[in-house]
Amino acid sequence: MRDKKEKLYISIPISIEEHTVVERYKEVLEYIKKVKSLNKYEIIAPFDIENIEDDLKKDNVHDYAWYMGKDIELLLRCDAILMCKGWHRSNGCNCEHETAKIYNKKIYYQFSYID
Repeated sequence: MRDKKEKLYISIPISIEEHTVVERYKEVLEYIKKVKSLNKYEIIAPFDIENIEDDLKKDNVHDYAWYMGKDIELLLRCDAILMCKGWHRSNGCNCEHETAKIYNKKIYYQFSYID
């Protein structure tokens, strides 16, 4: 039987600076490539919610609670979480962080080290 690749959830502040989130996400992906302990994971991000890019262009079709519920669902299917720069200023990221702690997920912090 083939081993299943572990999944890493990306916790990135979105609503704080929505206009820069795509650029910041690209930076995170570049960071992951450089960090040996992270580049082994399959990446899962809030952007993996079905049709989210279309929803954002339409000024959020669903409400905040709906998106947070989907984010937590994605996180619970992952083995680890990466807390991105500025996570501590985001209510959503703080919720994801606490959820990760409760469910004993491995927690990484962006730019805390490079191995």
